[in-house]
Amino acid sequence: MARPNQGGDNETYSYNYYSVGIGIKDFFVTKKFNEGFSFKANVGYGPGTERMKYGKTNTYVFQNANGFSYSGGLGYAIPFKNSKSALNIDLDYEYSGKNAYVTGNTYPLKYINHHVSLNLGIIF
Repeated sequence: MARPNQGGDNETYSYNYYSVGIGIKDFFVTKKFNEGFSFKANVGYGPGTERMKYGKTNTYVFQNANGFSYSGGLGYAIPFKNSKSALNIDLDYEYSGKNAYVTGNTYPLKYINHHVSLNLGIIF
């Protein structure tokens, strides 16, 4: 969740985005959970809201967006000794398409987002 940011013209900006989805991860080489190479895929619903308040005029601009996101990735898990946990490294790609309703526009605007991420974490 984003916190408001105070700008120089007394404007306040906030942006909130979340994604809820379902996915699958398969350790296709070793066939053992939390060990070796893996691939994953996910599909999810991800709404977002954006708000800009102009303090001097007390006016607002809103953007509410709804859409779906799709992601996939490759990873590698290094198991910890005598544990079911592992150090996990993933390279992921996400595509997201949303219809945004923006203050002042009669029809929704379509926008698309792509991103690539490198993740390091502990999986258990």
